[in-house]
Amino acid sequence: MLSENYWKKEKYQKPEFLFFIIFSLVGMMIMISARHFMLLYLAIELQALCLYVLTSYRVTVLRSCAAGVKYFILGALASCFLLYGFSFIYGSTGTLNYRSIESLLQFSSASQPLLFLFGFVFILVGLCFKLAAAPFHIWAPDVYEGAPTIVTAYISNAPKIAFVAVMMQLLVGPFKTLMIDWQQIMMIVSILSVSIGALSAIMQTNIKRMLAFSSIGHMGYILMGLVSANEKGFEGVLLYLFLYIIASLGIFSLIVTLRKKNQLIRCIDDLKGLAQTHPALAVCMTIFMLSLAGIPPLAGFFGKFYIFMAVLNQLYYIVAIIGVLASVVSAFYYLRIIKFMYFDQPVLTFDKVQSVSLSMIHLFLALIVVTFFLMPDLLLTIIQSMIRVIIL
Repeated sequence: MLSENYWKKEKYQKPEFLFFIIFSLVGMMIMISARHFMLLYLAIELQALCLYVLTSYRVTVLRSCAAGVKYFILGALASCFLLYGFSFIYGSTGTLNYRSIESLLQFSSASQPLLFLFGFVFILVGLCFKLAAAPFHIWAPDVYEGAPTIVTAYISNAPKIAFVAVMMQLLVGPFKTLMIDWQQIMMIVSILSVSIGALSAIMQTNIKRMLAFSSIGHMGYILMGLVSANEKGFEGVLLYLFLYIIASLGIFSLIVTLRKKNQLIRCIDDLKGLAQTHPALAVCMTIFMLSLAGIPPLAGFFGKFYIFMAVLNQLYYIVAIIGVLASVVSAFYYLRIIKFMYFDQPVLTFDKVQSVSLSMIHLFLALIVVTFFLMPDLLLTIIQSMIRVIIL
């Protein structure tokens, strides 16, 4: 629904857009269903190639093409890490099947071979790159900024679901015997992600770059949940991911909707005075921003609450403290946008919003964020069922 309106406004509507969206979704679903490293790699490449094309979809826009090339080069490097890691795993175990590797290592009294450890590290690096977790986040700001806004909305949400599910499968499956090692790595990566994401987002003036660094920070919170390495932590991860995606999609739906002189807004300053001309949209944007900041009783607060509780239950106090401090810092750039919308005068008048379907999307997503505290048990029940399917 968002893309249809977006391409009509941009006068660049082509049928192959949906083709790439569907094929990338197929790749993501195969990733989650795969129980074999070679099938996993093929699925990752299927979705990745579609995303490379979507990023540079506007071939007449230099910025979009540059983002696509950068994403392709860095993505190819990450794919090399993954494939290299898979080859090490096969060389040390003689199989690429998740269950076979898990059984082989579980009943082995000897320590893990060095080749297997190298493979594990390479795979973890590749997955962290795909999740845009620090310090493997270098591609995210430029790709988010350069890609068409509707593509940025897709890239920032859909692939993360698939890669988080895959990481959960691998960490409690083939790499279960390395739990102490990957907990330490996840701890470092999560701390770096929340710190770099929060501090870097403050300095951004482009709204999509700000959301890119915000996304890096949120991936840090998700990785904190993985550090706990138990079912409660995984519940917190999926809950946080779901609530983050709802708020993120809401923000991008508003960015796609708001225009000045038929041009999409680019800078944070462009949101000045929104409450004066479009009060309903300003309220929706405020709800989404406060949710990402973790302000109660909005949905984002519950996501962070479950993550921090999972971390504290495992006695990782330092990780929780850094997460809370980063959350306080991140509140600054979310509140700054709210200040611009309500207390500053607009430089240019916003165009009139004529799409009823887009307005319904904003209201529906905002309603979920506001009323989530009335139905957390329902979503947690669904998530518990999802976890049982994912990690079997």
